[in-house]
Amino acid sequence: VKGIRCALCSDSYSAKMTRAHNDSNMLAMGARVIGVEVAKEIVAAWLDTPFEGGRHQVRMAYILNKEDLAKAVLVLRKALEAYNQSAPA
Repeated sequence: VKGIRCALCSDSYSAKMTRAHNDSNMLAMGARVIGVEVAKEIVAAWLDTPFEGGRHQVRMAYILNKEDLAKAVLVLRKALEAYNQSAPA
């Protein structure tokens, strides 16, 4: 889904790093892998950690541009398909 940067985390360190370096905006955890207290620690670490920006911003800009490019390619493909279907044989 465009704009979603989901991180699968099983510890608070990973949660901090995905927020700080990758600006994750969705958190996923395995219910059978993590206990309730560890899950609370992970959520707290994830919510309390801001995106650092800086050198990581370059990567995020690249990812966002790739998403826009992928959308543009899909639109162009659909337009080409519609054109090919309506063109006389």
